[in-house]
Amino acid sequence: MDKKHKKNGISVFELLIAVTILSILLGIGYLTFSDSVRTQQAQRSAELIGYAIKKAKYFSRTKGVETSFTFTQGSGSYAVNADDREITGENNYDAFKGTLPNGVTILNNACPDFRFSVEGTLVDSTGSSIYNDCRLLIGYAGGPQSTVLIRGRTGNVEYR
Repeated sequence: MDKKHKKNGISVFELLIAVTILSILLGIGYLTFSDSVRTQQAQRSAELIGYAIKKAKYFSRTKGVETSFTFTQGSGSYAVNADDREITGENNYDAFKGTLPNGVTILNNACPDFRFSVEGTLVDSTGSSIYNDCRLLIGYAGGPQSTVLIRGRTGNVEYR
């Protein structure tokens, strides 16, 4: 082919290479974005549970009732109970019951029996003070996870 009759445009082979590269880049971007969303969902779920624990402590002190928790390992839901009754929306206490988003579960509950006394201190079912920290592991099995740490005795909440 001489220089006078040079073809303009791209060949099918060049188009195929460009589409392949674009597909790889989009796939990598999707995986990164998906993992980022799952990390945020695990962190948000830990915050939801932490918020419910903080409100339960406040509720027990202000209402003078013992509050306990239902955090079932492998479950995607939680509840707070007062005097063995589930609290639902009393005085806009809307964080006492919830479902975790998009497949987030409670992976591990290291302290299945903890509650707040009427003074707002962390106790077990016998009323004895809990001095050890309690940990709830929230997230995806084999994926992003977040820890809710409930400090012994005080019941203060931290996230890790």
